[in-house]
Amino acid sequence: MSNKILNAWSFRLDGEEYYVQETAVEYRFRQWQNDKWVEVPPDMVQKVSAYFFAELDKGDDEDTAVTEV
Repeated sequence: MSNKILNAWSFRLDGEEYYVQETAVEYRFRQWQNDKWVEVPPDMVQKVSAYFFAELDKGDDEDTAVTEV
């Protein structure tokens, strides 16, 4: 399987900026901290991913907080 990035999105949650990369094998969740992108801490992954997938599931017909980059 490839680690090539297939899609990427950005969004804000609770005042924090997040970036998601989709590869063939996983979604990578990153958070902007100290002027760089870092992995979302394990205790935050469920909250961040649940919000991301709920927003993404709205589709193109509704306003969504997730922006494709």
